[in-house]
Amino acid sequence: MPGLTLTVVGQPFGTPIGPVAIGPFTVTGTNIPETLGLTVVSGPNTIAVPSGSVGWAISPPSGNTQTLAVGGASGDTGVPIPEENPSVGIFGDDPPANIYLIAGGNVTGVVQVVFW
Repeated sequence: MPGLTLTVVGQPFGTPIGPVAIGPFTVTGTNIPETLGLTVVSGPNTIAVPSGSVGWAISPPSGNTQTLAVGGASGDTGVPIPEENPSVGIFGDDPPANIYLIAGGNVTGVVQVVFW
């Protein structure tokens, strides 16, 4: 069956109580993953969420210096995401029709967005 499984597991070190295991947390989508290469301009950029999606991953281009945030509603200021590193989000039981990638300026290069 097509789809994508995302598993997060980790073990931080240097905590006051010693190593602590995180996860594993697994999210599985049955949709065929949809990958978009986007040109992102300053302000909100509307991205349609494919029906049945369980999550998203956003990967900005290497060297990006523009601030980025992801919002779930038009006019939302969004939640900040890293300028150069990938970010992942999981939808609840009722995914939105759109998400909004809010950029502090025009992004040089292609932003990769994957829904699954």
